[in-house]
Amino acid sequence: MIKWLDANHLAVAKLKSHKLRTSIMIIIVSVFFGLLLALSILANGLLNSIQDARSKSLSGKYLVDVGSAAARGINYSSITTNPELIKKAEEIYKSEIERKQKLAQKYNVEYSPLTEVRPYDEVAGVKRLNIFSSIASKLVQDKYMNKVALSESQLRADAGKYGANGTYKIERKIISNANKFILKSSETTDLYAGNDEVGANKYQDQSFAIRTLEITPSFLDESFRLDNLGGWRRDSGTIPVILPRDELEQLLKLDKLPDNASIIQRKNRDDELKRRANNFTFDMCYRNKASVELMQTAASQAVEKDPKKEGIRYSLPQNGSCQNPEIAYDYRSNDQKKQDENQLLFRSEVEGVSVDDLKPHSKIVKFQVVGIAPSLGPSNNASADLGSLLTSLIRPNGIGISIPRDLYKQLSDHNNLDSIFSDNTDTIGFGLYDSNSYFLDFKSHAYAQKFIDEQSCEVNVEGVCEPAGRKYVASFAFGNSLAIDQMQSYFYKIAGYVILGISALSMFIVWIIVGRNIASSRHETAVYRAIGYSRWDIIKIYIIYAIILFISILILTTLIGAITATSVAKHILDPAMVGALSYSFGIINAPLNYSLVAFNIESTGLVYGALVASLAIGVAIPLFNNVRRSPITDLRSD
Repeated sequence: MIKWLDANHLAVAKLKSHKLRTSIMIIIVSVFFGLLLALSILANGLLNSIQDARSKSLSGKYLVDVGSAAARGINYSSITTNPELIKKAEEIYKSEIERKQKLAQKYNVEYSPLTEVRPYDEVAGVKRLNIFSSIASKLVQDKYMNKVALSESQLRADAGKYGANGTYKIERKIISNANKFILKSSETTDLYAGNDEVGANKYQDQSFAIRTLEITPSFLDESFRLDNLGGWRRDSGTIPVILPRDELEQLLKLDKLPDNASIIQRKNRDDELKRRANNFTFDMCYRNKASVELMQTAASQAVEKDPKKEGIRYSLPQNGSCQNPEIAYDYRSNDQKKQDENQLLFRSEVEGVSVDDLKPHSKIVKFQVVGIAPSLGPSNNASADLGSLLTSLIRPNGIGISIPRDLYKQLSDHNNLDSIFSDNTDTIGFGLYDSNSYFLDFKSHAYAQKFIDEQSCEVNVEGVCEPAGRKYVASFAFGNSLAIDQMQSYFYKIAGYVILGISALSMFIVWIIVGRNIASSRHETAVYRAIGYSRWDIIKIYIIYAIILFISILILTTLIGAITATSVAKHILDPAMVGALSYSFGIINAPLNYSLVAFNIESTGLVYGALVASLAIGVAIPLFNNVRRSPITDLRSD
């Protein structure tokens, strides 16, 4: 029986007897698995970086936008023909006319019921509520709003059954019956696009305007915020806003990037936006309804070629200021002035507001940019490169012009904001919808999809939500987490095929070369058998032979893999690439743990396991064929 130490000496001797052939095999197999190991290291680094970016981006969240199914599937035909509401609307309409007629007599002003919007129309003998009537809208809202409004507590309970992590709400503020212009910013003094020579154009042409504001939770907007909130302070007297990328470009008067701009060009643009957004403020001119009407009157008068000397002539504010038009000439008589005052008092009582609220008011509202969100809607670029194509898949959509809720609560003067922006929605469609938006955050795409499949319905062309009886209309929002999951899944599948292919090729090479070595050593094996060595003794020699091969290939594989991965990462990893990853995921301020070099026990173990398997099989097959041969036959053949 041969000892293991002696078997070791004989195995080393065998390796030395075929130096060139064995060295070529070691180098080829080591290069194969070294490159495979390098790919594994780089892939782990990239996937870890992507996962880190996903954790800080909306693209890494499984968000579902949820609305009320009752609000989406309203049968307006039955509502508008509701006889009870029509009767009540008619009663209120008549009552309002009587009240206004009495007030008109009280203030000695002209009033005609013909100026009133009837709360219903009658066509072919069928009465229908008038969608443009404030009386009809209020009646419909009072009767149906509670039925169509979404219950946040019920939504939270229903979503909890599907493993939802949280329920989030975006409150929508709107400017109603008001004019709004961006006058100037901290970088530019005049943002009007109108012709200075024509006053009407100067005040009607807007380069930028804020019409709605979203009050957003930090969960949704934290990845869009600038470092240190762009220098914003609660005592600065400015309103903090997050602007969509294209809106900020417009404010800064930057040319739009071409549709085929590369990801690096887009990332560089984002860097410029972040740099210029710091301490960037802009002023908005707010005008109430009376001020808007007065501006329109003054603008019309400004272009009259032969102005009449009657009534009041107004002059537009100079240099695009936010002042109200001033009276240039007043041709009214004392009786006309008294009549105008009475008309104002009449309107005050009719509308239930103070006389001061009916007078023209305008003021400057200051905003400061505290974040940059992706533009609303999907990207429309022509995918100049693969990076741009992938970016269009994973980059989240924006959230509109928004104020972070935690910063909104810090504002000392809420009255200043609330006097401009209100929670009231437009009356279109009788206002039967919730002005707020609700979002659910799920643990995975599967949970989110299950909620949509089992709790959501779809509104058909007839306005009916199917399947019937479901409370919500739901769809995925902001990012495309499923696409990222699928890309990672495809990557793992491809990686598995690559490992299998390299393992098979390496096994074939080992099989051929080791088989040649063993075949050329048949005489030695026959001699060993002739002098009394057993098959097990021969196997011992080749076990140690295989172990030495494995250790040699393992060391060389590790060196090739580590050096290759480090070299590639050194040449690829640069600030531009890190920025490109941030841009792709729509991250503004969160630092990324970006590295292309990362060892993973599972993937590294898989590579080494494939190496062991290919060597074991490659050595075992020719060894098995050799030890079962007859030594006498081999000696005779020599």
